[in-house]
Amino acid sequence: MMRIDLNANPGESFGPWALCDDAQMMSIVTSANIANGGDASDPDTMYRTLALARDNGPNLGAHPGCTDREGSGRRVIPMSPDEIGRICAAQIGALMGISAQVGLPVRYVKPRGALGNMAVHSVGAHGGSAGALGMAREIRKRLTAHGVQITKFLMP
Repeated sequence: MMRIDLNANPGESFGPWALCDDAQMMSIVTSANIANGGDASDPDTMYRTLALARDNGPNLGAHPGCTDREGSGRRVIPMSPDEIGRICAAQIGALMGISAQVGLPVRYVKPRGALGNMAVHSVGAHGGSAGALGMAREIRKRLTAHGVQITKFLMP
């Protein structure tokens, strides 16, 4: 039997603004890319979204983006690899801190919106472009420097 991962991006609400029905979405998906506060979400939204994940069981990934709330992370913000590494470390760290409160591990990282597009379009070859490789190296370097073990993606 073929197995696939059904993935979505919940947790993009902010303050009093609810953008989607995260409870319904979390009951359907097998993995969830959780917004980390750079371009969407806030600590309370992250906590509520993670609690929904705890109750429904999807794998959790950090979904860092450009610091662009007004543009919902869709606008390109020119940054050096070091700057990208720092904003990703801050956002991933925020999600990891809140996920520890809920008792769930963050299992992967997937850049969001323009941040992901910047990597893909810097050379135009998804996954192997110089931008994607530089971004992945910088994120990995910053995570491992803080004791995060990098492993293969595991299905629930």
